[in-house]
This record gives sequence, structure tokens and C-alpha cells, in this order.
Amino acid sequence: MAGDPPEPGGMMCRTAVVGLDNAGDVIVGLFVVVRAAALTYWRLAKVERRWVARAAGTP
Repeated sequence: MAGDPPEPGGMMCRTAVVGLDNAGDVIVGLFVVVRAAALTYWRLAKVERRWVARAAGTP
């Protein structure tokens, strides 16, 4: 129930020790890393050139 302590080894026990002070910073950091990786892939793999070629009908 609401007032009961979390059972040992349960999910609430594991999440109770996670500090949420820096959760926003971690989320923003992950977003920046994923965005940088996507832009790097877009540039190095020449994705736009392949999409334009497909749209024009040339393989």
C-alpha cells in the first residue's frame, strides 16, 4: 500500500535509490549525442544525395 516500505529487491526499491537531480541533464545530453550521430551519418553516408536520386527516378 501507499505507506508500506518497498519490498526488498522489488522495482520500487531499485528506483528509490536513483537520484533524479540530474535526470534532465542526462536526457538533454542523450538527445545531443543522438542528434550529432544522426547528422554525422547523414553527411558521411550522403543520404540526401541518394534520396534526391531516388526521387528523380535514377537508381
